[in-house]
Amino acid sequence: MSASPWLHRLRSDARVRLFCLPAAGGGSTPFLPWRGWLAPDVELCPVLLPGRETRLREPPLTEMSALVSAVADGLGPAFDRPYALLGYSLGGLIAFELARELRRRGVEPPQRLLVVARSAPDRQEQVAIGHLPDDAFVAALQDRYAALPPQVVADPEMMEIFLPVLRADFSLLEGYRHVAEAPLEVPIAAWFGTMDRTLTHERVAAWEHHTSAAFELHALDAGHFFQRNARLVRRIDALLR
Repeated sequence: MSASPWLHRLRSDARVRLFCLPAAGGGSTPFLPWRGWLAPDVELCPVLLPGRETRLREPPLTEMSALVSAVADGLGPAFDRPYALLGYSLGGLIAFELARELRRRGVEPPQRLLVVARSAPDRQEQVAIGHLPDDAFVAALQDRYAALPPQVVADPEMMEIFLPVLRADFSLLEGYRHVAEAPLEVPIAAWFGTMDRTLTHERVAAWEHHTSAAFELHALDAGHFFQRNARLVRRIDALLR
């Protein structure tokens, strides 16, 4: 595959590709340690969204259908072998809507849809914080998600970089409205942290209604962010074998 702004360079020897969609404001970095837990023939493919990392100069997209269409266009040539879609938090919704968009386009479906720290699409909690002034917005983020390291919050230059993309992603999340379609014919696995105050067991378990195939639900002793949890990644690896 030729160079793409959406992905790092792809391998030609991968058996299966794992496309990872990030949490609000996030990029590829939280996923990179997973390489140490995944089998060598599983290619980790963090998706690089506009407005962050190597695409910092591009405006982030704030409407779900526009973002999903752009991701589907950008990743198209990479669906040339078996693959799975994984989304973390906001990324879970993006991955779900991407799977439905690929179905509409007649693209070979993913082997799995893997969602982490996200309620089912028709069970979203409607909490609006994206419109708040900067100080109140950051306070709400920290209270609900503990999303930003203290050293980032204390650094005005870092906040100048992070705040616009965080606001854009929360506009995306808060503007999302689920539209019913037929369930995906793709197995879904979902994970959540039992100490995550933004989720409930029932809202995550409702992912079961969005697949006509197998479903599994995992609760981990964690809060909202647990990307470095070996149990999570090893189970993902097992599902891709």
